[in-house]
Amino acid sequence: MSSSTSNSLETRKQPCLNLESLRRNWHAGTKPSPQVNVVEWAEEFRKLSKESSNGGKFITSRVEVARGPMLSATEPGVSKITLMACTQLLKTTVIENILGRFIHVDPCPILVVQPKDDAAETFSKDRLAPMIRDTKVLRDLFGDAKAKDAGATLTHKQFPGGHITLVGSNSPTNLAMRPIRLLTCDEIDKYPLSAGGEGPPIDLAEERQAEFSTNSLTVLACSPTVAGRSAIEASYDESDQRKPFVECPHCQTWQSLEWERVRFEKDETDKIDPN
Repeated sequence: MSSSTSNSLETRKQPCLNLESLRRNWHAGTKPSPQVNVVEWAEEFRKLSKESSNGGKFITSRVEVARGPMLSATEPGVSKITLMACTQLLKTTVIENILGRFIHVDPCPILVVQPKDDAAETFSKDRLAPMIRDTKVLRDLFGDAKAKDAGATLTHKQFPGGHITLVGSNSPTNLAMRPIRLLTCDEIDKYPLSAGGEGPPIDLAEERQAEFSTNSLTVLACSPTVAGRSAIEASYDESDQRKPFVECPHCQTWQSLEWERVRFEKDETDKIDPN
């Protein structure tokens, strides 16, 4: 009799627990995205890792050219960002800060695509892991997730409200495995024309954003290679073609800087004032 009464009470209580859980999830799903942008997030929370810099706080003015692309990540109406820039300038930093901001304040399913699987693993070990380790708000999130999820791997990590998966562009199965909202694709000029004969890798990945059509974001990054055959050049040509502008210290004219070929005679190089 006692056992029967206990089971009866448990049966009546369970729907209430489910209803409460449903209520919390509904409110979480309808809550507006936080207004903090990537620049604000990076300057408040991001700690640079010594593996890739001198460490310390992230200061946007030290890489001012990255300010515009980072602000674009939360700009209304922007669904794709194309970063065409020279090597060792800003691309990976922008991607890292965008990832950190979304993981922390606007969690969602994320896919990071690198040219090959080994490059995805390298990014996870050399860039993502140090950022998580040295940025406390991320370390706290992934620390909790790791304790609950023994299945976390080098290329797939869960955090409250989402997950991040890192794959190579040559793997059609991994590209089409999960629905995603945030997609970052680095070094896209190194991607194969087709992933396993199933189509362009970026197209396959973007198809996974269908469930988030109203708030998805794609970030494409690369240094341009051969003119007329460069994937990043083609993407930039399809964009609104924004450029970084700087103010001339003499005439105060705002202009985008373009590098022109400079040649020095051998006997003139020692005359250059390093200051």
